[in-house]
Amino acid sequence: MLPALARFTDPHQPLIARVLTDHVQIRSCADQVAGDADLATLKALGQELDGHIRREERELFPLLEQVMPEGELARLAERLAR
Repeated sequence: MLPALARFTDPHQPLIARVLTDHVQIRSCADQVAGDADLATLKALGQELDGHIRREERELFPLLEQVMPEGELARLAERLAR
């Protein structure tokens, strides 16, 4: 989604950077869980996922809907469905 969004808005804006860094942090927590699934690590992963999902729902998806033309949104949805 982010590469498609970057075609219609400033790719350097803080929201895009935050979503990308969220992905890095979530992967890092998931790697830790795979190696050592202690309660603190599981809780950290859950908190990261919760915050990231909320950010996507409340900020990223509305931005996509605001800046992307309908046809582009439909193409993006089709690609994601595959």
